[in-house]
Amino acid sequence: MQSENAQKISYPINCHPDLFARNNFLNRECWLFVLSKCLGYIIVLSSVVIKIPQIIKIVSVRSSEGLSIASVLMDLYGHTAGVAYNFNTGLPFSSWGDSLFTGVQTVIITALLFYYSAGMPRTTTFLTLYCAIVAILLSGYVPDNVLWTMNILNLPLIVLSGGSQASSNYRHSSTGQLSAVTVALNFLGALARIFTSVVETGDTAIIATNVVATVVTLIIALQMWYYWDSPSQGTHTNPTYSHTSPSYSHTNPTYRHTDPKYRYTEQTHEQTKHTIPDTDE
Repeated sequence: MQSENAQKISYPINCHPDLFARNNFLNRECWLFVLSKCLGYIIVLSSVVIKIPQIIKIVSVRSSEGLSIASVLMDLYGHTAGVAYNFNTGLPFSSWGDSLFTGVQTVIITALLFYYSAGMPRTTTFLTLYCAIVAILLSGYVPDNVLWTMNILNLPLIVLSGGSQASSNYRHSSTGQLSAVTVALNFLGALARIFTSVVETGDTAIIATNVVATVVTLIIALQMWYYWDSPSQGTHTNPTYSHTSPSYSHTNPTYRHTDPKYRYTEQTHEQTKHTIPDTDE
């Protein structure tokens, strides 16, 4: 489903003869294109490991606390729709390859999230359904207008995804298991993608998506900086005893056991067992 349009966008001018045969080293358009290509491939290469710190952090604490399931799923949709649209329209790999590698890592994060919160059965179901959907989208049988619509839906979903994560961070006064390295690389990559999408694709939808993604990622990055020294940054890894759980809080001085045999002593944080008199005597 490659279009001639995409071929022209991929090669807007014949840079090699202009630079080296005609020695026209002042061709601004050509140098911008070369710079965009180099920057694009740097982004693609860096994306291979961009979410590895996040994955390692989740596995090391065996918890996905601090990660919004809605945010992660919307992020996964965005990468999937973007790859399907760019692949089927034949846009240059340097302008979207990072979405492919980042998408694969997002699948791993989503699977880990399901695994630690719902167990292996739901994780297996998710992976099976996702692989089936991807196979259909890349088959070449999905109409162009459907792929375009899926891609344009990235705009509101990026806002909702980022808003969901930012809201979760605000409620918890912590960024939980979010990786600062991953967030920083995401921001720099999104910022660079604005330039490469303008030079290499000229696609308004893709450019707008990258601009919105940059703004949203910046907000998350600022939250990481703001909550960096927050005491709740080291959150409980056991979701049953989350620092946000209304049923338990290690900082709540009014906490009491409901069992009448036990009384919680605020000063010593010890439990004192009281003897209940034998009613038969």
